[in-house]
Amino acid sequence: MTGCPGAMERGSLAKSPQPAGRASGPCRIFRPPEAPEISPPTGTQASRCLTPARHPPCNVAQFLHVKSFCIESKRSWGHYGTGLIVASINKLSKLFSALAEQNVARAGEIAGDIVHDEEQKGHHGAARLLKGSLRPNAGNGSEAPNGCSDHPAFARLLTEALSPQVTTTRLADVCLRPNTRTELETVIKEWRNISVLEKAGIPRRSRLFFHGPPGCGKSLTAKALGLELSLPTYIVRFDGVIGAYLGQTAIHLRELFRFAERSPCVLLFDEVDALGKRRGHPMDIGELDRIVIAFMQELEHSAPAGIVIATSNLPSQLDTALWRRFDLIVTFPTPTKSELSSFAKALVSKHRLPSIARTTERALRAKSYAEAERLIQAEARARILVNCKANHATRRDKH
Repeated sequence: MTGCPGAMERGSLAKSPQPAGRASGPCRIFRPPEAPEISPPTGTQASRCLTPARHPPCNVAQFLHVKSFCIESKRSWGHYGTGLIVASINKLSKLFSALAEQNVARAGEIAGDIVHDEEQKGHHGAARLLKGSLRPNAGNGSEAPNGCSDHPAFARLLTEALSPQVTTTRLADVCLRPNTRTELETVIKEWRNISVLEKAGIPRRSRLFFHGPPGCGKSLTAKALGLELSLPTYIVRFDGVIGAYLGQTAIHLRELFRFAERSPCVLLFDEVDALGKRRGHPMDIGELDRIVIAFMQELEHSAPAGIVIATSNLPSQLDTALWRRFDLIVTFPTPTKSELSSFAKALVSKHRLPSIARTTERALRAKSYAEAERLIQAEARARILVNCKANHATRRDKH
């Protein structure tokens, strides 16, 4: 029998039988000193590790989160040897026990210990893989919004998925059509008279949909609405919501709406096309349809403590079933020449610009309020810089 010459104990050269006709040579097999000979579970053994049927019922989101962690552990066995499963099998058992008891905090601690153990052994690749499953949206460690979940991974999700917005623009300063302004002012009145409506058994409107061309005031109106209601405004960052694993996005959406139920705020899904695109496209994968369904279910069955607002530039591409989930649908049309003129004159006066006629004429060629604002701000910026240059020249002459 041929094999590796000079076979030694674990951690050095070991004998290994070679197929007939193949040349022998040194091969180093690494086995950590504490790792006995063991193979990862296969077949029914592996499925038993990952099925909830052997434990008391628990929260589905909690189980899927831990199951994702365990699946990544199973995937890692083939890449990092038997040491990973030997080190983790006992703690995985404790992990499921904690989950069966619905002790999510304890489950998070045990999962973190498994990652720490692999880092201590030098299995940095495995640790990164498992950490990515445990905390799929790990970020910069900034504080989570008030009222976020007590689960560490979901708290990190909310930190990464919600971007706080600050504005000084009041609703009265936003250019709106009269009927739109009336509807939004009514929403504000409903918020301020919640108790009266509840006594009458009539729900207030809390799910709003703004649609129209880009730059016509949808996002600005949502932020201004938050200011009028004295509520914090958060824009949902879809890169922090959409997950890489099957079912992960639905869990993230559930946690976002849970946050909206516990914390009065304006939750803004800007460009909601990413979550509400029409289902059934032959080129899309099934997971995209499941995301749309999950979003519609959360939108319909949640009870926001504040207001949920979705905006879109492409309403024709949204799923038709999504529309009925909103309490109020507001159209933001392209501004007319008259509306752009009034808007431009107000901005010119605000920035104290001369040549009002010339500046207004340029703004009238814009296709949206945002474009007109950029043109006027560009002229105001240029004039400020010219004045700065003249002031510098005057100071040099004096010296």
